[in-house]
Amino acid sequence: MLSGLILRRAALASSLVLAGPVWLSGQLKVTRLTGEADAAVFYSEATWGNLHGLVRLTTPLLNLTFVTESGFRPAQRTEADRALPAALRLAGLKTADFQEIADAVHDALTAELTAQGIEILPYEPLAVNPGFQSLADSAPPAGKERPVPASYETIAGVSGARRTVTVIGHHCPWVESFMSANYLSATSLTRQLGATLPVVSFLVEFVEYSADRTLTYDWHEFLPAKQITDAPRLRARPLVYLAAGSAAFLLPDGQTAMLTLTKPVGQDQTFATALRRSKPRDRDERKGGSYEVWADPAAYKQAVIAMLKPQVVMIARRLATAAR
Repeated sequence: MLSGLILRRAALASSLVLAGPVWLSGQLKVTRLTGEADAAVFYSEATWGNLHGLVRLTTPLLNLTFVTESGFRPAQRTEADRALPAALRLAGLKTADFQEIADAVHDALTAELTAQGIEILPYEPLAVNPGFQSLADSAPPAGKERPVPASYETIAGVSGARRTVTVIGHHCPWVESFMSANYLSATSLTRQLGATLPVVSFLVEFVEYSADRTLTYDWHEFLPAKQITDAPRLRARPLVYLAAGSAAFLLPDGQTAMLTLTKPVGQDQTFATALRRSKPRDRDERKGGSYEVWADPAAYKQAVIAMLKPQVVMIARRLATAAR
């Protein structure tokens, strides 16, 4: 029995490695997503057939990680990268703004699941379950700025993301490691609940670097005329986009299913109001410059929600189709 559990756990770990953000390591160019585009074409499925016959879900655990600081250290830049900023910091937003986005996207996901005939258990049975409480105790602190999580380190090395803020839809604790390190505990939990446990996560960035890092953007094209400071030309442009994302489902019988974003997706939405030179935090940031990208909170929230809603609606519909 124990050997079977170990084998299953090893198989899961293998699938997570294949389906994780490492697929994005060579992807810098952001694909523009229009309202008519099919979001599903940007995803890859793994063990999706396991969802056949799915009847009930626990409340989805929606995790959004927002990049709040992006940039490349001098060692990462070449002579051609002189205009590449050492640090770009997202300013003008509060934790409550990020939380509002997470709640709205969570609501869109649960509404579509319900519309597709998927029964969603209330959060309370999950929240009071001793097994879940034990797992939730190991959850990273939400709403606090910290270095890029280990699960996104690969794509962060390419995109420039350095610091992030993670929020969870409606404050339902999300455990970063339970789909791998805590797999056996989570399997026991789903069996107790008799329902599938879904985790949906996205990495949201606020600036795009050109694919070959030779294109220089004139930020005047993206900022309002009334901004106070003069915007320099930089090898980066303000753009809200998804650098990574996935939906993972742990079934009561111990099987899993995974849907993974295979390349970054962005939309051209105006949210930046100013670019201001800021005091560097360390000596390295003086080489290349340190800047604050000021965002209009309402415009930023509208842009991110508009981009994420089609993603979670697509996830819910594909889940329902696979379950039939």
